[in-house]
Amino acid sequence: MPTPAAVVTTATSDTYHSGEDCKLFLAGQEFARTMDGGVPAVLLVPLGEALAHRHPCPACLR
Repeated sequence: MPTPAAVVTTATSDTYHSGEDCKLFLAGQEFARTMDGGVPAVLLVPLGEALAHRHPCPACLR
């Protein structure tokens, strides 16, 4: 898989994903929806910023 220039995350997550189609990202969004009815906004962030502040997803960014 090529290295992405930007990755997705949410303001409440410490993990970043290669895209919104990641199964763990989707599961997290569904969990948030069932817990409080709201889903955190999806953020597209540069990979360098994600590397400095978040962890890669173990499912889509191994």
